[in-house]
Amino acid sequence: MLFREAYILTDVYLTYHETSKEIADKITARLKKDGIGAVSSDPDKIKDCKVFIILLNQAASYSKEILDEISTACVRYHGGEDIAIMPFQVSDETVSPEAMSYIGKIRWTEAYEGDMDFHIDRLAKNISSMLGTKVETKLQNEEVESKGENLYTASDTEKSKKTPVLGIVIGGVIIIALIAAGLIYANKSKNKPDAVQEILGISTQDIAARYGITLDGNEAWEENGVTMIGKKVNGTIEGNGIKLYPNGSTYIGAFKNGIAEGYGIFTFADSGSVYYGEWADNYRNGKGKFVKKDGETWEGTWSNDYENGDFTITYADGTVEKYVFKDGNGELVE
Repeated sequence: MLFREAYILTDVYLTYHETSKEIADKITARLKKDGIGAVSSDPDKIKDCKVFIILLNQAASYSKEILDEISTACVRYHGGEDIAIMPFQVSDETVSPEAMSYIGKIRWTEAYEGDMDFHIDRLAKNISSMLGTKVETKLQNEEVESKGENLYTASDTEKSKKTPVLGIVIGGVIIIALIAAGLIYANKSKNKPDAVQEILGISTQDIAARYGITLDGNEAWEENGVTMIGKKVNGTIEGNGIKLYPNGSTYIGAFKNGIAEGYGIFTFADSGSVYYGEWADNYRNGKGKFVKKDGETWEGTWSNDYENGDFTITYADGTVEKYVFKDGNGELVE
């Protein structure tokens, strides 16, 4: 029985312990879908790959073969070669000291927190961005499908153009109905409950005072399995609002066309960590601060959810270190 396995996907090398095979299969299938090569097994390819992924759990961290592969990748990375090392943590088990000596200072994706498919989508997008491969993530597809449904609903009036006379009559009836509905809504809205107060137990004024963000609306609805609070435009959220995930994580900030865009605050339910900063395309993009539950803070610039450029890390004991990151991989400089 194999105790470690590896996939090589053209420029992407993925190594894992057999206990993570199901996740590895999902990742390789997803990357193939995005046009990133065919699957084969050849550890020698580590010397040529551009992206090195480790599915990290305790078993993998104690595997001699996997540690040797990590060592080979790290030698390339520290030698200035063009390779990104991406630890993808699939469980919260303790990692071996030897593995930590190699990748302890590299940014990990804590994929065991939240929805695994979401983390795989994010991983695929970042890899495709690095390799210059076009990718359409599952989340983006869902958003397009959702918006498509709304567009089809809105396009019912287009059908009436095929029968002009009937369309005029129907149009008149619709206008009258809309006016009546508007009057009814206006009367009901006077007693409309505060969605923020009802769901979160705090008012919109409290949100503004606590986070410095004034919501642009106070309507609540379900969208793609999450709860949205804010202003609904063309079937999705627009402007400053709130996104509540099923696992308890929360995003409060700016949206554009249903996507996190601008300044926002994301609270990770499982770890208690909070990110304050800039967003684009639903990812951390731009300047920000990541604060862990114990008070440790990371300040710098993110690109597609990965650290890039100069970072200042202040540990819980007050120790300060300076790093330079590239695609989530950091080098201590001070």
